[in-house]
Amino acid sequence: MSDKADFEIGGRLRARSLHAGRPPDTLTVEEHVRVEREECWHELDGPLSSGETYEDVEIEKLLRGVITAE
Repeated sequence: MSDKADFEIGGRLRARSLHAGRPPDTLTVEEHVRVEREECWHELDGPLSSGETYEDVEIEKLLRGVITAE
């Protein structure tokens, strides 16, 4: 899909120290669009946990989409 994507949204977070007081709880509603997601967590095993502090972390996210007629 990456060659024919109608849009891309990406973000990266790098931190020497990151305290996750309350990690984000997100929802993506996919209406008339087909999406592809990529995530990369450096120095982390997965999503952040509330109240935890992480050292030397990097999180990358990418969302690509194709607009559909349905």
